[in-house]
Amino acid sequence: MKSSRLKTGLLLIVLMVVTGCSEPPAPTEIQLALTQETELWRAGASVYTPESYQQYLSALNSARDLYTRERSRMVWFRDYQPIARSFAQVHAMGEKMQGEVQTVALQQSTEISQTADALQKRITLLKELAEELKDRRLAMRKLTQADIRIEDAKRLAKERRSKEANQKLEAARIDIDAVIKTLRPLLARYADRQQIARWKSQVDKALAESRREGKDVIIVRKVDRQLTLYRKGGRVRDFNAGFGFNFLADKLYSGDKATPEGEYKIVKKLPYSRYYKALLIDYPNQEDQQRFALAKKKKLIPANVGIGNLIEIHGGGNDSMTNGCISLQDHHISDLFAQVDVGTPVVIVGTIDYDNIIASALRGLN
Repeated sequence: MKSSRLKTGLLLIVLMVVTGCSEPPAPTEIQLALTQETELWRAGASVYTPESYQQYLSALNSARDLYTRERSRMVWFRDYQPIARSFAQVHAMGEKMQGEVQTVALQQSTEISQTADALQKRITLLKELAEELKDRRLAMRKLTQADIRIEDAKRLAKERRSKEANQKLEAARIDIDAVIKTLRPLLARYADRQQIARWKSQVDKALAESRREGKDVIIVRKVDRQLTLYRKGGRVRDFNAGFGFNFLADKLYSGDKATPEGEYKIVKKLPYSRYYKALLIDYPNQEDQQRFALAKKKKLIPANVGIGNLIEIHGGGNDSMTNGCISLQDHHISDLFAQVDVGTPVVIVGTIDYDNIIASALRGLN
């Protein structure tokens, strides 16, 4: 027994002499893996490849535990070769995942960019339409809010916070869809080919009569914001025109601020009016009265409102918003006033162009 202990003691003394009681150097694979872990975290591996990242961390923690257990052994009994192999496997997993992270990050960044561009295009279409039509309702506060959210999403995407970026984009989409949902009933008829055909038929009929009888006719096109004087079926002059605040709608009752649509005529010339000179038309005509009565019967309009009257072509400027009248620059109404007589037909339509700016915008918004 004493001999065995003596031999063991002598062996320890020999090992201490040979090794100098020094610890074997830690495998370089350990530092490579630890550095890689930091790089993967900064690259957003937990966001872009969460499952692979958890598997990687599990393997890394196992390798660390193995290293910790090995270090708990006496210095001269430690074997770091299995540790090196374990951390090398972890490093290989990390290298593969780095490629996956770059691929997913690029894909998500591209998708966010494409979604942001598509949403921005819809906002731009609405803003351009608002500018073209001079209708402030098309540039609603929600569009500004959506604009801000899209810019936030782009910033978050650069910071590799794709989940938050997509949340911002979804909120922006909801804002834009809410605006479009509100406006679509108002705009849809300008993309309705049957409605446009009816408007075109009214204009063609009036021009044919002008050619046949050699008379003047005034054609008003809301979408183009133009009033045109024709004589004997030929164009005499175009005038830029302003309309009611709710001009895209057809007038139905007093106070709706819409400019009426239909076939009318000048019933009175007013050399002095609140808005310089004015040409009074015969709104409401019989068709307007029938539409009003039907809407009242169906309870589509307030019970206490009347049909309205006193619709004029007057001065005051073509950039002003009226209560339903058609406004021209003062020198333009003077010119028109001098050229037309009482009884001159006036045809007011939404558009005669099937591919008008509203129809084109609606196609882009779909």
